Amino acid sequence: MDRYVFCVTTSSYPGFACFRRSGVLFEWRSESVRSQEMLPCLYDYLKAEGIGIGDIGSIIVDIGPGSFTGLRIGLAAVKAWGYAFRDIDIYGVSCLDVVAWDVLSREGREEIVVVRDAGRGNVYTGRYTIGPSGLAREYGLVPVDELHRWTRNMRIIKFSPPLPGMFNLPQKWLKKIDVFELRPLYLYPDDCSVSKK
Repeated sequence: MDRYVFCVTTSSYPGFACFRRSGVLFEWRSESVRSQEMLPCLYDYLKAEGIGIGDIGSIIVDIGPGSFTGLRIGLAAVKAWGYAFRDIDIYGVSCLDVVAWDVLSREGREEIVVVRDAGRGNVYTGRYTIGPSGLAREYGLVPVDELHRWTRNMRIIKFSPPLPGMFNLPQKWLKKIDVFELRPLYLYPDDCSVSKK
């Protein structure tokens, strides 16, 4: 029996999808449900389909950038599965990469910038260039009023939710990660710092 591929995202809305070679088996996402409530929904879906966590061959997880709390919840769940089931392959991918690949694969463009709202007058950005040496990408946290300078006249692509596109990424865009090395892509460094008095 083919093992399942499972995709998890919590960088914005909570969502997950389960795939086999034939395509999507089920998908769930919500803009109203909190990330903390995602796991009970997931277990309901798995039970209804008769799938155990041990039946999953690989997990593709959205590492951000995005909501600090949401990312922690999603990555903590994937880490727990990785600890418990060591034969599951874990892949981390930026949600910005998913949007970029969709555009680059369909339109064949060589330079684009993916942008999503980061709050506080900033945007998360992913700048992608395809040249002779392959793909180059750079992530940034950019003030909205400086975006035109950072994009260097590249086409700007507005962010869209990464499911179900995470499953369609080519292998070279996925980074296989040891569960002990799984880290979120935080672009707001002060969110994690503690000030010393």
